[in-house]
Amino acid sequence: MFFYNVSDFGRVCTKCKNKYSVTNGTIFKNVKFGLLKAFRIVIKEHNNSFTSSSVEVSNEFKITQKTAWNFLNKIRGKQGYVIDLVEFLNNSNENKKKQIEKSSKPTKRDYDKVLKYLEKMDKLRHDSS
Repeated sequence: MFFYNVSDFGRVCTKCKNKYSVTNGTIFKNVKFGLLKAFRIVIKEHNNSFTSSSVEVSNEFKITQKTAWNFLNKIRGKQGYVIDLVEFLNNSNENKKKQIEKSSKPTKRDYDKVLKYLEKMDKLRHDSS
């Protein structure tokens, strides 16, 4: 497939003219908060064996309880995907994962790594259909 850029995160397939985002088809589609905050929540939920409460997450990450509840349900519905994602991050660099969990501001390199992974997943999904 060949894509051309619509924006920093959007792509259009030159063959079928469908618009794609790197978050389409993932648990990160239509999140009401930043992608990096979403990754931190995913890592926290994985480390807590998928048992975090929405109140706890909403207080820690400064989002509403309803938003936290909705996102946690997305995560719990896709546990296999989340486990694969966290393993990918672990395999990339164990120390970098700890920095993502603890740092208040992730680096541009962290953000680029996440986008590359999502683009890879989006390409695999598009190629298989």
